[in-house]
Amino acid sequence: TEINPFLGSTEGIINLHQIFVDPGDEVLLPDPGYPSYTFGAEHAGGIPVRYELDKDNGFTINISSLKDRITAKTKMLWLNFPNNPTGSTIDIKTMQNLVDLALEHQFLIVQDAPYTDVYFDNFQPPSILSIPNAKEVAVEINSLSKTYHMAGWRMGMICANADVIKSIRTIKSKVDNSTALPI
Repeated sequence: TEINPFLGSTEGIINLHQIFVDPGDEVLLPDPGYPSYTFGAEHAGGIPVRYELDKDNGFTINISSLKDRITAKTKMLWLNFPNNPTGSTIDIKTMQNLVDLALEHQFLIVQDAPYTDVYFDNFQPPSILSIPNAKEVAVEINSLSKTYHMAGWRMGMICANADVIKSIRTIKSKVDNSTALPI
């Protein structure tokens, strides 16, 4: 009830926007960030609002700067750590701060986590879902593409609370049939 496959994680990126973003809603996106985040937001009628991952801050999130971008129209925040293309990681304290913000302002955090198994110096990147109460406001999507070198297989997945998974299954039942059985 808390996991569902995707036809690659990009399908999940687009589907999450379709489910949670209405026209005029704002979506917080990392800059630099994966272009599909912008497409997904715009395709759902949302407004991309970028937050900078700057070199002076180690290419991680500046919480006070992010707070300035949150409005009543904010519906979603995208995280991509370990980050592509910068390689930066995020610590558990910052994740806790983000979950607290999402609980306060009632927006969804999506941790796009295809690089979580690619790390150095014994620092294993944390999952947003390891934070207390995160399941109320956060989901994690992943893919077999990076860790298992299976890009052409189109196998992704989402971990989320049962209500989010029910919504995912509803949209998937109208958009695609399923992942190929051998995969």
